[in-house]
Order: sequence, then C-alpha cells, then structure tokens
Amino acid sequence: MLHRAMILARKELRDVFRSRMIKINFILPAVIFGVVFPIVILFIGGLVSSAPTGGSEFPFPIPPDFFPDVTNPNQRMYLVLVYTICTIFVLILATFLPIYIAADSFAGERERKTIQQLLSSPLTDSEILLGKILAAFIPTIVTTYAVTLSITVFINLAWLNAFHEFRIIFPNLVALIQMLLLYPELVFFTILTMCWISTRVNKVMEATQFGSVVIFPVLLLIFASFVGLPVLTVNFAILVAALFALVDYGLFKLASRRFSREALLTKI
Repeated sequence: MLHRAMILARKELRDVFRSRMIKINFILPAVIFGVVFPIVILFIGGLVSSAPTGGSEFPFPIPPDFFPDVTNPNQRMYLVLVYTICTIFVLILATFLPIYIAADSFAGERERKTIQQLLSSPLTDSEILLGKILAAFIPTIVTTYAVTLSITVFINLAWLNAFHEFRIIFPNLVALIQMLLLYPELVFFTILTMCWISTRVNKVMEATQFGSVVIFPVLLLIFASFVGLPVLTVNFAILVAALFALVDYGLFKLASRRFSREALLTKI
C-alpha cells in the first residue's frame, strides 16, 4: 500500500512544485523562521546578557526541572524566551505550510478537470488518500526540520555570544520530543483535515478558507496551554504528543472508511 501510494505522491510533488507560488510559500517562511528569526534571537541574547542580573522576572512560574543547573536569572530568562518563542513559531510553520497543498489535493483536481483520471487509476481508495497526504507531508516535514536545524545552530551560537560559554542549550529532551513526535503529528493532523475538506468543496480557495478556520482553534488551544509554561516539561510534551497520536490515528481510520470514488464523482 505504501509503495503504491508513494508513486502517486512523487507525481503530485512534481506537479505541485511547478507552481512558483507554492515554492515561495515554502521558501519564504523557511528563510523568515530559519534565518531572520534566529538573528533576532542573537540580538535578544545580547540584550538579556547585558541587563542587570535579576532585574526582571518572568510573569509565569518556571518549572523546577527546566535546566535546574542554570541559576543565573538572566540565563533562565533567556532560556524560557527561546523555548517558548521557538515552540510557537515552529508550530505555526508546521501547521500552515501544508494547507495549500492539501487543499489542492482533490479540489484542485476538480478545478483542473483531472479528477476522473485520478479515480480511474488502479490505486485503491486508501492508496489515493495516502498518496495525497504524503505529497503534502514530505515537503512540509523536511522544511520544518531544516528550519529547526537552522534555529538550533543559531540559538547555541547566540548563547555562546551572549554568555561567553559553550553549551548545547537547544534542543533539550522536551524539544526533541516535540521535534520527533509533536511536529509530525501536527502536520499529519493539518493535512488530514485539509484533505477531508478538499473532498467536499469544488475550489481550492474554498478549501483553504475553510481549513484556516478549522486549524486556528487548534493553535489557540496549544498556545493557551502555555499558561504556567507546562510546555517546558517532559510530561506535558509526552501527553500532548500522545493525544495527537490518538487523534491522528482515529482521523485516518475515519477518513479511510469515508473516502470513496463514488462520493468524489458526485461532486463533479
């Protein structure tokens, strides 16, 4: 099943990235979050290091197991800012990058009048659905990891520049759990949602607009959980990753059962 779905995914990737707009949609956020944003982190690090020690306090309590050996108030402030800001921006990136590709998955086929060619292929319904999902998942997760790698380099250089000591401050165990589990799960959730919407509308623009409305509350829930900074703890990261894994599994099973050629043909 996976091998046959990958055949469709490779074809989709070739077709999708012929569009200059989609290339810009991936390249521009990657440059902003992977280069411009880390340079701002370098600047913030300099400001924090030169501030009077203990001159400011974070408005939320910091979990005691968050870098317990770092006792300098300025350094702890910098670590908290880095981890919360990085988490927010990478979550935004992972959520919004695949929206257009996934929205185009079936609604775009209808607009281009190629949906019947797709449905007449020897692929099963599940293979078609999985191929469409992979076509959006692969470039999104590759871009997300590339940006995260760039952020990692810049943040560790920023620590060295600000506090004049070499130390790998990013990623820690929490960030690794987010990178290996939460980000792929969030990407998968977004794509599943968008593909489902794309099967039920006739235009890519409609699917994109509906998808943005559906995805936004998910981001709000994630950001709301930052109160008290539980995002900095291992237990919270594991809990959120486990919840998204269950949701993704359930959505994929449901989508596989509901997805059918007949339903798509009635929309033509």
